[in-house]
Amino acid sequence: METRAMHGMILGAIVGVFVGVALSLMCNTWWCMLLVPFTALMGAAPQMLKPKDDDNDD
Repeated sequence: METRAMHGMILGAIVGVFVGVALSLMCNTWWCMLLVPFTALMGAAPQMLKPKDDDNDD
């Protein structure tokens, strides 16, 4: 996995934890923590769908 996709997944998981905890405290339900994997995948998705830059002009 690319490092950019990995960073997006980590940031998405961090945001998912905060969103899941906030929703579970507001709604008094535990299933809001199921949002964590979905937000992690949403954080990595733009990096995975972006076309690779094959020609490096360094």
